[in-house]
Order: sequence, then C-alpha cells, then structure tokens
Amino acid sequence: MRSLLGIITFIGVLAATEPAAAQSAHYKVIVNANNPAAVLMASEVSRIYLGIANVWPDRTLVLAVDQNTGSPVHDAFVREIIGKDSISLSRYWEQAIFSGRAVPPPTLSTDLEIMDFVRRNPGAIGYVSANTSLDAALKAIKIVR
Repeated sequence: MRSLLGIITFIGVLAATEPAAAQSAHYKVIVNANNPAAVLMASEVSRIYLGIANVWPDRTLVLAVDQNTGSPVHDAFVREIIGKDSISLSRYWEQAIFSGRAVPPPTLSTDLEIMDFVRRNPGAIGYVSANTSLDAALKAIKIVR
C-alpha cells in the first residue's frame, strides 16, 4: 500500500510540473471550432508557420495567418514557437521565396481580423493576444513543448 501511495504521489508531482499546456502569457493559438485539433506540439505549429507542413491529419489544407511583424504578440509567438527573432524569420522567408520553396502566411493587422479569417476558413490557424475573448466559432488549442 505504501509503494502504491508513493507511485500516486510521484505521478501527481509529474503532472503538476509537466509543461503539457505551456501556454504563453502573450498569445493563444486558435483554430476554427470545427477543426478536430485540440493539442499541437510547438514543433508542429512551427512547421506550419515555416511553410513545411500544410495539411491537417484529416487532409484539410492548413491556412496559417500571421500577425504584423513588430507587434508584441508576433514577436512573442516567433520567439517561443518558431525559435527565431523577426529579422531571422524575414531572412528565412526571403530565401524560401527566392528558391521557390514556399511563401509566408498572409499577415493581418488585428486580433479581430485574425479571428474573422479563422472563423471563415475551417483549416485556418492563427494566434491572437492571450486576453482575447473567443466566440463559439473559434477555439484555442493547447501547445505542448
């Protein structure tokens, strides 16, 4: 009985310290409410935003939408998810465009524009300020590191 309690305590400590939903204080990643995704690895989101991954598991086309470069939300997202700064990301896209590999996601100026885009496109993914309220047509997904 004592070892069972020890195991349960150990599991509880792991669950409390595990970064399973390591959400940012700056942004939340959103998808259309009809998208079956609920949790994504940060590396998967990075691949989407770098133009490497473009299809959801159900074969729906991924439509990423980006915030304006230089906004605090954009800078935090790029740093925490993509692992670059805005200048490095711009250089990445210059090379990708020049080589014909990919084009960057479209950029919208406000959280409201991002939410409208995601609401209208079932395969869309975007990110908005962490304190933005979402309606029933949108959902925030958990990002696992």
